[in-house]
Amino acid sequence: MIVTGIGSLSGKNPREAAKFVAGTYEELPYVPELPTAGVGRDFTGRGCAFLYDLHFDLQPAGWRMVDRAGRDEIRARSALREDLDSAEEAFAGWNGKLKIQVPGAWTLCSLVERTFGGLMLADQGACRDLSESLLVGVSEYVRELHRRIPNLAQVVIQWDEPMLGSVISGGLVSPSGLNRIRVPEKEEILTFLNSASSIPGVETVLHSCARDLPISLLASSSLNRIALDIDLIKVDDIGLLVDAGKQIGFGTEITDHKALVSRILEVKKESGLDVESAWLTSTCGNPKSSFEEVYKRVRYFKNVVDSVKEMVA
Repeated sequence: MIVTGIGSLSGKNPREAAKFVAGTYEELPYVPELPTAGVGRDFTGRGCAFLYDLHFDLQPAGWRMVDRAGRDEIRARSALREDLDSAEEAFAGWNGKLKIQVPGAWTLCSLVERTFGGLMLADQGACRDLSESLLVGVSEYVRELHRRIPNLAQVVIQWDEPMLGSVISGGLVSPSGLNRIRVPEKEEILTFLNSASSIPGVETVLHSCARDLPISLLASSSLNRIALDIDLIKVDDIGLLVDAGKQIGFGTEITDHKALVSRILEVKKESGLDVESAWLTSTCGNPKSSFEEVYKRVRYFKNVVDSVKEMVA
């Protein structure tokens, strides 16, 4: 099993965070996010910063698309460039894989408003425009990572989709609370999920810690890996993903060593999972935990992995 992190850390210094990740996650490090470090570093603002040729601004009600770049967009894009600078410094000479985290198109469409109001999700054309812009922006980001870290073996893109279940179930309402937002057709959702895998040379992962994931839809997608909460997801659903050829990421908050080893072995037995290639992570990020707490958690996970290896040898 591979121990990695979901992406977010505490603090306001991206260079310190990147150095911590480089020294802590030996198999699959990542470019860290600092969501509490100010405007533009929050989950939604950072996602907007990846958008190509679209403009956005922070309004009292949240992030909204606008006609021209303003102060908030400049701050968000500057923060993304600063993350690249920090990664270039911390991972100089690194020749393995490096993970980045990006809010998925469906989640961004559920959080960002159109220029004249109303969530992007309500407009099929707006969703398409955002998705296409996001792919172009992330593709450029991947190319820039390879340029700055020449020996980099591969970029792993973790698409964060915490809102996907709500999008499909029709559980989202308009900002006024008076109307429910449209429910996209499954074909539209699948098209967007597959487009997330269209960037050449990358490994694509969908991460969500939600309970109501559309497992059959994810199984039919072209995504390489599904990272989910094993404390919530049924073993049968994991088996469906495994049968479809998906690799799995185990997110968990189980703190008892024996209990977690037992859970992993149970999933392996009942789903046919190849635990050697599976990820082991916390369920979500660590924006409120100190670096010391995160380090202890990583050591705990590595000890669990060693126990699992002994049991399956």
